[in-house]
Amino acid sequence: MSGTCSICRHLLAFAALVLLAGAAGCAGLNGMGEVMPGRVAMLSNCSECHRIFMPEEYTKEEWAPILDRMLPLVSLGEEEKMALRAYILRNSR
Repeated sequence: MSGTCSICRHLLAFAALVLLAGAAGCAGLNGMGEVMPGRVAMLSNCSECHRIFMPEEYTKEEWAPILDRMLPLVSLGEEEKMALRAYILRNSR
């Protein structure tokens, strides 16, 4: 049963990626077609437990404690976590 939940979460994450890609161009790519690893990490991991909060929903000061609390909970490598943090802070309001 837990395998089914994992599959459902991944399908939901994929659906979110498809919807975001349609709304904002290619998900995970910047305006020049370059891959943004932090955005990819956000879209593929953060939606497993809650809705995706876009970087511009909070200020850098508001994001800092959220990221400090949430990043230890995700199964990403340190490089991916740094890319995710940098993407969110760079694109916050």
